[in-house]
Amino acid sequence: MPCLALPNLLSPVKMTLFSLLLQQPSSNPILSFLPLLVIVAIFYLLVFMPMQKQKKQQAQMLKELEAGNDLGVRFVIPEQGARWHFK
Repeated sequence: MPCLALPNLLSPVKMTLFSLLLQQPSSNPILSFLPLLVIVAIFYLLVFMPMQKQKKQQAQMLKELEAGNDLGVRFVIPEQGARWHFK
């Protein structure tokens, strides 16, 4: 047991060196936020961009609607002042 035979003076030095070895080096704060930024970017690409594209398509479709246009299987846009009717 050579460690027990060392003088008590070396014990604090060993403890200091051991504590320095256990400390983790300080990292760049920007790198610690990088995973969060990547997740936000992926979320934006997968959710918000398609929603914006869909909003633009709907706005364009509403802008192009006119009286007499067919809205689908059962509805037709009525003339102004007329009631909605089924086909």
